Amino acid sequence: MAAATMIRVGTYNLKEGGLDDDGRDDSRLRRQVEMLAGLDLHALALQELKNFHMNGWRRLWQIEQALGMRAWAVSSAHHGCHLAWLVRDPIRVIEERHDQAGTWWHALCGLLVEVAGTEAVLGNVHFAPSSPDERRGEAEACSLLSQRGRPTILCGDMNAFSITDTLPPSCNSQPLKVRKKLDRSPAVELEEAGLRDMGALLGDIVPTVSRPLPYRCDRIHTNLPREALISHHVVQEDEPLSDHRPVVGEMEIVMP
Repeated sequence: MAAATMIRVGTYNLKEGGLDDDGRDDSRLRRQVEMLAGLDLHALALQELKNFHMNGWRRLWQIEQALGMRAWAVSSAHHGCHLAWLVRDPIRVIEERHDQAGTWWHALCGLLVEVAGTEAVLGNVHFAPSSPDERRGEAEACSLLSQRGRPTILCGDMNAFSITDTLPPSCNSQPLKVRKKLDRSPAVELEEAGLRDMGALLGDIVPTVSRPLPYRCDRIHTNLPREALISHHVVQEDEPLSDHRPVVGEMEIVMP
């Protein structure tokens, strides 16, 4: 039997970089980092790192040290919503594969990594906030991640419904921008590319945002076989530190 290595992967939108009072108050960010440390992750995809590029990305390097992980970041093309991966053993980064071209509203934070002798791809995305067409284009571009048969794990803020979740009764009374999140075509593109919704596969469909619509905005998609997926859960906080909940998935990477 081939040897397998378990990794624990998380994704989290910090909301305004975890900063309040126009970026002057970082107390929420410090509590977020404390919460994330308790998840014992091997890879963490962060979105909405607002103002993190200032002072040589100092805040990100502070998080890196606090979590005992190494960070790779990419700047967003819009709104300063930068993205980053933080990883630690048994994941080893081979090279960065970011993309900031016209397809991406924010950016793709991509890494080629090695896990126990197996090359794999990590993708961190924050899809466009308002346009289903742009989200669909981003999802189409994600299909390139899973080429060459490598294990691929795509995490992020998808900003739209999955193909499996039931629409809430209040959805048709919402403003147009909110109703556009009901468009499932980006999720269809991911599924057609073999990047399947891990939460749906494991029967965990807990919403990751509650307002204005409760739905699974934050998801993990992967081309790993179902038998390699161990667990999936949405972190429930007594006092939420963002408008998004963290998502954690455990999976096995099998050596070739």
